[in-house]
Amino acid sequence: MQLSIYAWNTICYTSVILTGNHKGEMMATVKTAISLEKPLLEQVDEAAQEMGIPRSRLFVLAVEAFLQRRENERLLATLNELYAENPLTEEERTRLEAMRYLYAVNLENEEW
Repeated sequence: MQLSIYAWNTICYTSVILTGNHKGEMMATVKTAISLEKPLLEQVDEAAQEMGIPRSRLFVLAVEAFLQRRENERLLATLNELYAENPLTEEERTRLEAMRYLYAVNLENEEW
């Protein structure tokens, strides 16, 4: 029986951060197997080739970007919770609106 979705195993290197200072020290790498649908792997290979980097480096870049975005979303959620618990006073809202107005005026006068 032939499956319509192909799983493709590939090896990629993921960074393992060493303890200690990170000033110029090498990071250890570990191999890990992942399964991808064949069309996705083909897109990965095409992107890596266009960028002139190994496939494994593209995976590292993608995972780093994902983890950074995830951390940013968590931070934003925390800030939103804090502001929801402590809403701005009327004076703070007035100041904020004034700052927004001044920013917009300065932006309009900016030479691009």
